[in-house]
Amino acid sequence: MRLYATPGLVIIDPATRQPLPDEGIEAGENDLYWVRALNDGDMTTEPPAASDERRSPAKAQEGTEP
Repeated sequence: MRLYATPGLVIIDPATRQPLPDEGIEAGENDLYWVRALNDGDMTTEPPAASDERRSPAKAQEGTEP
């Protein structure tokens, strides 16, 4: 299963001691460390959504008129 860090959290991979990449990691369904992180809400199976600025540049500029 592919896992992603919950938005706003930085998750450290215990094997590499590096933060997880934005593209997530592939973890086994029986890997207790990652299953527990998923159950605790630190991880999700949903890929992170693009930031609002990338989805709607016009919306990001709203309210900036002189």
